[in-house]
Amino acid sequence: MITRIKITDEQARKAIVDNDFSSDITAVSEAVALILTQRWCPQWTFMKLSIAGLKEGPEDLNLTVCIFEYDRSPLFNEFMKFKESTYRNWEVPYVRLYRSGCFVGDGNAMPAGRMVKKLRKA
Repeated sequence: MITRIKITDEQARKAIVDNDFSSDITAVSEAVALILTQRWCPQWTFMKLSIAGLKEGPEDLNLTVCIFEYDRSPLFNEFMKFKESTYRNWEVPYVRLYRSGCFVGDGNAMPAGRMVKKLRKA
């Protein structure tokens, strides 16, 4: 099963203050793909299509895809600085993977199939 949610400005603000996302995002389900991106990014366009291709999602994995398009947020500059300094990542989209609330890996412009494969191995 797959669930798709948008991260709110409030949740992003909390991540900036706490220096990381809280368990209401990272442990919302068995497996979580946290995607931090900007809407103009061509790789994000391909990722969205790839995620849509999962349809109902993998039967063996309860997956939640959490998305924050931070260029749509009034927190844009503050959030980008947080992402780059805290996670040491300057590319978009940036993907963080969690299994049972624990960080298990990250990457950039990751197709949905690769995200699922990494989460299954974790």
